[in-house]
Amino acid sequence: MDIVIIERKTFDLLLESVKALTRKVDFLLEKSKDRSLAKWMDSEDVCKALNLSKRSLQSLRDKDLLPCTQIGRKFYYKPADVENFILHSAGTIEADCV
Repeated sequence: MDIVIIERKTFDLLLESVKALTRKVDFLLEKSKDRSLAKWMDSEDVCKALNLSKRSLQSLRDKDLLPCTQIGRKFYYKPADVENFILHSAGTIEADCV
């Protein structure tokens, strides 16, 4: 392990920069709370709400019947899109998935 020695003044400047960055991140987090994923549903939530298997939900995604957003390997759904799907697809879910 290397030991790095820096002047006190340089250390204080570095520390102040880190604090400023932390304040910016906190500000951006507060600003974006209304757009957080907490309001979105994941695949498990949608499967429970629609009483579907994961494979049936995948079929709905593949057929573009249920809009979603993929982040990494996980899919998220807007609750409004799920409600809209329920209203417009009542009774046809099983037929589309089979």
